[in-house]
Amino acid sequence: MKAITITIYFLFFTIVSIGQEKDFTLSKVNAISGKYVFFNLEPYDAYEKAFNFEKINDDNLTEQEYLAQTVKHALSEGGLQEELFDAIVINDGELRIRAIKFKEKSEKNKLASKGKVEAGIYIFRACLPSNAYDDIGKIDVRWHKKAEQTDKAYIELIERAKKKYPNFNGMLFKDEDNKSAYLIKFRDLEITGGGFRAGDKATYSSGSQLNYGEVVQLDNTKNEAKVKSFDEYGDEKTKSVDYKKLQSISNETYNSFIEKQNIEIGKHKFSNDEKVSWTDGKDPMYGEVVSLNPKSHDATVKFLNVYGEDKTSTLDFLKLEKLDDAKFQERRQKELAEIKKHQFEVGEKVSFIVNKKQKCGEVVSLNSKNHKATVKYLGVFGEDKNSDEQYLEVEKVSAEKYNSEIASYKEEAAKYKFAVGDKVAWSKSKSESINAEVLTLDDLEHKATIKFMNKDNVEKQEIVSYLDLSKLK
Repeated sequence: MKAITITIYFLFFTIVSIGQEKDFTLSKVNAISGKYVFFNLEPYDAYEKAFNFEKINDDNLTEQEYLAQTVKHALSEGGLQEELFDAIVINDGELRIRAIKFKEKSEKNKLASKGKVEAGIYIFRACLPSNAYDDIGKIDVRWHKKAEQTDKAYIELIERAKKKYPNFNGMLFKDEDNKSAYLIKFRDLEITGGGFRAGDKATYSSGSQLNYGEVVQLDNTKNEAKVKSFDEYGDEKTKSVDYKKLQSISNETYNSFIEKQNIEIGKHKFSNDEKVSWTDGKDPMYGEVVSLNPKSHDATVKFLNVYGEDKTSTLDFLKLEKLDDAKFQERRQKELAEIKKHQFEVGEKVSFIVNKKQKCGEVVSLNSKNHKATVKYLGVFGEDKNSDEQYLEVEKVSAEKYNSEIASYKEEAAKYKFAVGDKVAWSKSKSESINAEVLTLDDLEHKATIKFMNKDNVEKQEIVSYLDLSKLK
């Protein structure tokens, strides 16, 4: 009944096997004190019963201790009954243990057949497989407290193992405490389905992308295969693909693709201190890797911002490109030269834009926190003015350039220096200019009170901006 339940429970693990003329349950048992021990196994060679004896009941013994004590008990019982024997057969479902004698003595006496198979997985406990196999992996075991729940533990163990190692077909217990299960794959046990077998190379489409992979498991119940492939980061991925969507390819074609893929993957494998480049919008950036997070596929990169300050940014591996040290140093020198253009000192002569016009001035204070410089310059009337400008909006100029520009500003400002009684032309509009005389001056507001004769030859007075006046010779 239990075997039927297990078969139904694991119907989704059903696989079709061919070439199984070999008995893959065949195993080699261990000898203790010169006697072979068949634990839940059936001897392969013909034998006859020597005698039966009672089981030991001690739940505190480990499996290995239990088997050793049982052999010791068998030797004692054999002596009492004056019976020779070659091996003992222990089955969980039997109340007594059998001591047996082989009909012919040979190396095959150590072989056991009809071993345990759960959900298509060959289980080897207190024995070793007789057929050639390869190690696949290892997984921790979670046993249940009751002995009758051993089969349930096997089922749960297989279910967990298949999620991580879908290609195994055998499970081996070789530690004394049986806290670990070693997963194996028999070399001669081939699985086929949909025209494929484990290990075949194939392609399948996902949207517009063609994927290359290796078949690692076949499920003829669902008519699909689990295909192993590698993503752009080099991480192993598995995907269930319908048999109909798979296209078989040669090992040469697959290996050629993997070789090219590994070259691309290698371009985005980084180490700490490695020099890299990337783009921020349209701007090229250069920096140095300071830490890596392979799980999320990103790197923390240290770089210089436009002000020459150390900054870090977390970037996806695929956005980064390797940069050799020589190229990095070449670009860094250019970067530092550009940064230096916008690093200032108090007293430095600079130019910047004021009201859409280029002006020269002198740095009088710096605010590094906000990256601003206070620049003193001459206003249109020759007065001192201050302006807070972003470093990036200010450019250095030579002393010669500064002095030349200041002289020009003063010369222009002199046009707007008036005295009471000066005769001036007032540009009332673009099409009208009126002769007038300065009566008073307000240098604070840069305005003058003038008197003039209107069209009716009547004297008038008006307050106007210096900018609307020009001296008459």
